[in-house]
Amino acid sequence: MRGRVTLLLVFFFSLTSPAISQCSWTPRYSAQTRATVFDVAVDAQNIVWIATGYGVQAFEPRTGGALDFAGRTGIPGSTRVVAAGNGYAFAGSGTRVYVLRRNGRLLEIVSSVEAGGTVNDIVFNTAKYLFVATSNGIAHFDLFDPAAPVRTTQLISTTKPTVTSLAVSGPTLYAADGDSSVELIAIANPALPQKTGTLTSHARSVTVHVAGSSLFVSDDLGQNTDVFSGTARIARFAYGSNAFAPLSGNSYFVGGDRMLRAIDITSTLRIAEIFEQALAPLGGTNNRIYSMTRSGNTLYVAAGDIGLVTYDVSGLLTRHPVVSYADGGRSSTRLIGTAAYFTDAEKMYELAVDNNGLAMGFLRSWPTPAPSLLHDHVTAKLVASSGNDVKIWSVETPTPSITFSVTFPAPVRSAVLSGNTIVAVLLDGSVWRASTLGGAPERVNLGAGTAWSIARDGAAIAIAHITDAGNTVIRYFADVASQPRTFQVDGALIGGVGLSATHLAVFTFKGISVIELASGATRVLPESHRVIPKQLSIAGNNLLALGNSSLAVWDVPSGAQVRQHALPADGVSMHAAGNLAAIAGSGSTLIDFTATLPTGAPILTNRYYAKATANGNDLYLFGDNQVDVFWTGLGTAPNFGTNVSAPGVTDVAALPQSTFAMLSAFGTVTTHSSAGAQLAQMTINEGSDAQPLSIFAAGNALWVSVIKGCLSGTCEKKTLALDPKTLAVTTSFSGGVVDVATTASRAYVLLSLPDEVRVYDISQPQLSQLATAAAPASATSIGFSGGKVYVLAEKVYAFSESLAPAGEHLNAITAPDAHMIIDGNCAILTGRTPHPELWALPSWTTNTTIEVPSTIRSIAMQPGRLYFLTDHSLEVWMTGTPASPTKRRSAR
Repeated sequence: MRGRVTLLLVFFFSLTSPAISQCSWTPRYSAQTRATVFDVAVDAQNIVWIATGYGVQAFEPRTGGALDFAGRTGIPGSTRVVAAGNGYAFAGSGTRVYVLRRNGRLLEIVSSVEAGGTVNDIVFNTAKYLFVATSNGIAHFDLFDPAAPVRTTQLISTTKPTVTSLAVSGPTLYAADGDSSVELIAIANPALPQKTGTLTSHARSVTVHVAGSSLFVSDDLGQNTDVFSGTARIARFAYGSNAFAPLSGNSYFVGGDRMLRAIDITSTLRIAEIFEQALAPLGGTNNRIYSMTRSGNTLYVAAGDIGLVTYDVSGLLTRHPVVSYADGGRSSTRLIGTAAYFTDAEKMYELAVDNNGLAMGFLRSWPTPAPSLLHDHVTAKLVASSGNDVKIWSVETPTPSITFSVTFPAPVRSAVLSGNTIVAVLLDGSVWRASTLGGAPERVNLGAGTAWSIARDGAAIAIAHITDAGNTVIRYFADVASQPRTFQVDGALIGGVGLSATHLAVFTFKGISVIELASGATRVLPESHRVIPKQLSIAGNNLLALGNSSLAVWDVPSGAQVRQHALPADGVSMHAAGNLAAIAGSGSTLIDFTATLPTGAPILTNRYYAKATANGNDLYLFGDNQVDVFWTGLGTAPNFGTNVSAPGVTDVAALPQSTFAMLSAFGTVTTHSSAGAQLAQMTINEGSDAQPLSIFAAGNALWVSVIKGCLSGTCEKKTLALDPKTLAVTTSFSGGVVDVATTASRAYVLLSLPDEVRVYDISQPQLSQLATAAAPASATSIGFSGGKVYVLAEKVYAFSESLAPAGEHLNAITAPDAHMIIDGNCAILTGRTPHPELWALPSWTTNTTIEVPSTIRSIAMQPGRLYFLTDHSLEVWMTGTPASPTKRRSAR
């Protein structure tokens, strides 16, 4: 959702230790901006719980399958696991398990407990014991009081410490820990769990799921799944089940990456794929299926930044609308009664069609003289070509046999059998016919143009030509002995001809043109140009267009598209009869094209902010190729003002006087007012190989850093100082700015190439360098307080204003994303630990940690306000009491 999108929800939470005197910052406001859905669970009351990275959200189903918002809360750290039961939800974030419950439309954090390692999975059983998979084994909790889990002293042995997945089936707990063994743990007495053995599975088994009496174990790459019955492995199939949910009988949903599938393993030797859909990414960087669960007729899919995707799967519970077998590449197909025929490079296959349960059972196969293509059939006679030859196969007898064969002067593109006559379109564009009663083939002279395709319905034949002008001419014969009627369509056809007793159809650049045979009237189906079909076919009132991995169904009388089916296998050829279509391609597929397949409906909208910057009373959040502007003059919550489109922009900076600047990847600098009006623009002119790096506000100027000369082998970084009103270059200096801190008259700058710390006098447009020193290795941030310059690297290095060394602080930590902001005698550090640290200056001896949800990506400051932009939220800290909000006109 673009445009007027603001922060998703306001609420407050603070899990802190007391603020130190110099650091009076306290959390006042938190708003989720992004929900990366990692897990989903449904409780006994049908409440849907999701773990969102930021915390937990809850939804309440209503009639029709829609979900009503039922609450949200943030949780410190990255929340990736949720389980629900006993009237509570249990969320895993970092190394802790949080207990939540609903209170109206609020979610309350009731308590939390340490799990001893990063939480990877949570399960519980009806006897009120909680099992938690962590990076340090399985933690065991007593839920006598579900609001206050108590960790027991039980030690559950596993072959590796990092347990990734748990599943419970009756008296057995299964655990995957990333090696070839799956642990079997007896929980008949859940108070005293005991390991009883292992199952041998994949080299790196990472997920376990239970359905009925079967155990499903997936590998770490999501490519293979082992199925166990008891302790015996009964199957291995080439689908990962990292995300898993039962469907019905022997059918299951499995997911990996963005692909959702349903498979039927009734025959473990010939697994059928009965549904497939690739979830479309909606933005963000984490688009994949993590988890799923089915409740009644609804499948809930936790799909990362795609959101929570819901499917109505009622149409899959009693009958398969589509079935596909990964039995190798198939090149052509025909449906005859209750049998389907497919060809590949060596054989022809006959499969029994079951229209009630929709399945294809293998009957027989036989070799063909050469790679064959099926073109037509009459009763139990199949018309197939291989090279120049056309053969008629009889399949009525126990052993299929060739009853007729003819050789044409060139390879055959397509052919039909009308009565006793074979009519063939050859690859050279000519049309020939041959009688099955005998005699040499004859060329058919149909005038100018290259013949491209032929189709038959009953005795009628349609032959499509492409003219020298690039248009399509279709000649329609009521039978092989009649004179043709001619129809013309603009553009060259693609995908052959669809023919019925009343209509014919071809696809050109305009889309699908449907011609009414009785009147000759031609119409183009609306929006039909979006997919280029491999083949067209008309079955009754249905027009079918086969795409690479889709089948579109149009209603011929109305001209409306009535269905769009995603296919489990790529298609190259199809044949339709009745309500079924057989499709040959990367597998053998049968589909009831009149059925309605489930389609996913994501319910979350995300914003993917990358940077926060602020001035005066304006906050700018940059991401999604635009800048959202918020006014912060009253209250704690930022108020949305406007957004400015920012395609190609890589960095932004806030200037005084309610102005901000954007830097594009092409070196264009643009300034805007906080109301969104463009004020000035310039393009950096530093040579053809100059690449912009960053933009900063330093006092009342803009600093833009570029890198150039790399094509000649001598990379050079340079920073240009721009007048904020005209964007004219006022001065420049060597090096690219990594970070800058300013006072009224000075700028303290951390640079790269050269790696230096410098002090500049910025009281005049022409900068004056006052001091310079070598920067500490891997320095990431700079600040100033009490006459000292502080540089953050693996530790904090202090300098005098003349940049003489003045001491070192903190323990050394490798933290490439660490950042520092100094406000008076308080330093706020991020990136060294999961949560912000507050240090009292100048001693750096008193530390306070304030927990936030998710990882911090950017910090911005206004007087009395700190903004932390995390992966999933905006956190606002304040000092003092905010002004009371008054009525203010809503921004539009």
